[in-house]
Amino acid sequence: LEELYEKIISQLLLRSIVITAEDSTVISEAKKDFSALGKLIAGSSMENALRYILGVGLWLDAGDIHIEPEEDSVKIRYRIDGILQDFASLPMNEYPHFLGNIKILSGFKATDVEQGVKDSRFGIQLDKGALEEVRDREVDVRVSIILGGYGETVVMRLLNQSAQALNLEKLGIRKQNLDLLLAEVKKPNGVILNTGPTGSGKTTTLYSLLAILNKPGVKIITVEDPIEYRLKG
Repeated sequence: LEELYEKIISQLLLRSIVITAEDSTVISEAKKDFSALGKLIAGSSMENALRYILGVGLWLDAGDIHIEPEEDSVKIRYRIDGILQDFASLPMNEYPHFLGNIKILSGFKATDVEQGVKDSRFGIQLDKGALEEVRDREVDVRVSIILGGYGETVVMRLLNQSAQALNLEKLGIRKQNLDLLLAEVKKPNGVILNTGPTGSGKTTTLYSLLAILNKPGVKIITVEDPIEYRLKG
């Protein structure tokens, strides 16, 4: 009971969801038939559906998960290798409960008044034995809730913590631009504008630059909303 209590309290305080070995077993059984994964999500209780959706997203190595209410149902789509793919549907009458679970996990009130865009984050923790093929055992999820025509749309970006280890020189930047960037980042002051579409590598580039600057003798403060990665130091 004490262990269970500590796990529940830590989830509430740290805003994280745990995918268990039992969840992994259910997902693994469905993985034998790809269409069964969609049926698994569609037929689950709303308490289980979110864990299964996230677990399947990790297994598929999806970049983000889109949950989009339509006229009669709620569409679940995964972005895999940059392309959004329809995966499953949830009944519309279950969506308020499902959305409420995401809002509470993200630190919003389930009864928050609908507004344009809300951003937050939560974490995924993989228990021992759960989805062992997934390298990162703790994954950050950035959540955006956007008011749409049929209700609130949810976009959950799965942030791969291993991206923090990437070296700037391995990001595919042309040598001429790389040399220029390395020279600029060593200057004592200045501004670097880093722009591009979703999934183009803006965050990975910036954290690779931070890795160069992050030394014991340097004080670094970042201004992020929401914070995507937590770097030591």
